[in-house]
Amino acid sequence: MQEIIRTAIETYTGVLESQMKAESTASGMIRAYLAASADYMVAHRSMNLAVLEIAFNALGPDGRPLRATMPLEVYSSALEQILRDAQASGELRAFDVPVMAGLLRSAVTHTMVMAQRADPGVDLAFYARELGTVFDLATRPQGGHEIAP
Repeated sequence: MQEIIRTAIETYTGVLESQMKAESTASGMIRAYLAASADYMVAHRSMNLAVLEIAFNALGPDGRPLRATMPLEVYSSALEQILRDAQASGELRAFDVPVMAGLLRSAVTHTMVMAQRADPGVDLAFYARELGTVFDLATRPQGGHEIAP
């Protein structure tokens, strides 16, 4: 089970990195994070659902849920650094970075993953675009009125 999770994390991280590196703004990186997550979930649906089942149902060697013992919050520190850097440059407004990064991860794991689990044909690219708009609105500096496409 740990090997399945390790492989999934390695694959997911590769997809994230390739799409996020192409962006030069935090807003673009957030949108790329969401789009890459959607792409990964579509391309690797079985692996993604296996990780979900393992993470929430299997126990680790110490008897705790496996989720509590494995690094499943992929890209957490990288997201936080992107948000901090964008706040420092003035690209994004002031907000609590760990909370916003947690919301981003939850948007993927609790919104997109659960939507795909309930409906294998769900349009995750649409979800990613809508969530990108939500995060753009939530993080832009006061007075910013344009929404990225």
